[in-house]
Amino acid sequence: MDSQLYLKKNTLFLICLLPCSFREFLYATDNSQLIEMLEKPEVPGFLHSQLLSWFKKYATIGGMPEVVNLYAQNSDIAVRVYQGEYLMQKAKTISG
Repeated sequence: MDSQLYLKKNTLFLICLLPCSFREFLYATDNSQLIEMLEKPEVPGFLHSQLLSWFKKYATIGGMPEVVNLYAQNSDIAVRVYQGEYLMQKAKTISG
């Protein structure tokens, strides 16, 4: 869970940001039509292949909203570089 603390005029705010679900990932990458297919008990073979391909991308990219947003904008595997930087930043935040 990604959480950040903010102080503003003697008030403490804690913001928790959870990872994106696979459905949210599909929506963010403009694949909302595939979300409807997830509701069906059976999916045709060609759609199953598409869903599996997108799930592999989701598993590779992860569910961190900032990284998903970057991928949705660029559709580039260079997201892996940002993903590494993002994780390093969070590790530094946690370790103090």
